Amino acid sequence: MNTKRITMGIVTCCLAASLFAGCGGAESASGSGEKSAFSSDAKSAAPMAPATGTPAAVWPAAFSPPIERFKVGNRQGHVYEVANFDKTSRVSAASVAVLGNDLYYHGKEKWAKHPQLVKVTYDKDALSAPIVLCESGGRDRLASNGKIVVFRTVEGKCGIYDGQTLTEKGPWLGSAIASGEGDTFYVVVENGISEVRVSENGFEAPQRIFDNFRKEPYRLTSGVHPIFGDAGGVYFSARERKPGKSDADMVPLLFYADKRGKEIRRFVGIEEMPRGWVVTEHYVIHAALAGAFRVFDRKTGAQLADVKLRLSAYDVAHVQGDVVLAFDERAGKLYRIDF
Repeated sequence: MNTKRITMGIVTCCLAASLFAGCGGAESASGSGEKSAFSSDAKSAAPMAPATGTPAAVWPAAFSPPIERFKVGNRQGHVYEVANFDKTSRVSAASVAVLGNDLYYHGKEKWAKHPQLVKVTYDKDALSAPIVLCESGGRDRLASNGKIVVFRTVEGKCGIYDGQTLTEKGPWLGSAIASGEGDTFYVVVENGISEVRVSENGFEAPQRIFDNFRKEPYRLTSGVHPIFGDAGGVYFSARERKPGKSDADMVPLLFYADKRGKEIRRFVGIEEMPRGWVVTEHYVIHAALAGAFRVFDRKTGAQLADVKLRLSAYDVAHVQGDVVLAFDERAGKLYRIDF
């Protein structure tokens, strides 16, 4: 992503968002002297779309012929290459959020001090040129509930974007964040996971799901990341060391726990070069680097298929329904996979 493209993106956002004051903004709340992309005067902000606003647009059907087909049981799956993906605009392992037909992720130019929140629009199996919205505060501090995009700002605040206007409200809560069905988000806070809503004032009071995954009954030693939540509970990923083995031999796991923290079921992923998990409308899917995907039935937990595709899935992200994006960093390509 060249400097000219970034500059055009910033100018576009300055015109679109009434918060931006010459793209310079106010002094940061931390008093460091750094400039913020957000106005400190809440009255100057255009009204933010409420969390109960219009549902996200339906993800469009694929436009071009598939480059590969596969089977999950009796269901036919398809792979499509997404054109115009600029791999230099995205930081490796960055979270991806979806709002309507727009994708949001973190990028970083060599000259930039902080990651940048980047927006691209999907249309007819191609992406628009990336637009930099503002600086951001962490690659896994980003999620969308289909109505708003929530991210951590450089100043450690809760940044909110409704597709048109950026606002900055209240302190950021916890670390990694994920969304799910409905309006709520799921955040790692002090070795536990909390469910929380985001209002016009930022994070509301969190509801604790479980307090400490380091203790019984989970006793997890690895990092834990929320993946998805629904009315029944929350999915979160971790790794478990095999008895007598080193950290290099850890098994990728996905847990599904109810809202009281009790385990409902767990899914065991691919051990060889594991990457990420996604939870779709019908499936739980684990990806491995060499194009391997393990597919489970979301309702029953039954393993349905091990699929091998002709691509490398460095990172995966759920879009809508059973549509998944796979980022192949080595080839510099982005794929849409319809499971």
